[in-house]
Amino acid sequence: MTDDDELIRARRVRKLLDDCSDMHIWRLVNDGQYANLNFPKPLKIGRMNYWRRREIQEWIRQRPMASSTRGQKAVA
Repeated sequence: MTDDDELIRARRVRKLLDDCSDMHIWRLVNDGQYANLNFPKPLKIGRMNYWRRREIQEWIRQRPMASSTRGQKAVA
């Protein structure tokens, strides 16, 4: 398995998305209002959710830049 294929848990996903909340991740995955964003679905292993790091990084790269007071990328 290469680093790009690394499976990461929600904590690392939140960090990659500028420290968003658990609820924001839940909405990206489950809320129909966010379906058009095509956020990667997690892999369920036991009771835990994992994402492929490369899929999250690619999703972030596809997000448009947004103007904000902090000047950070928009994730949703």
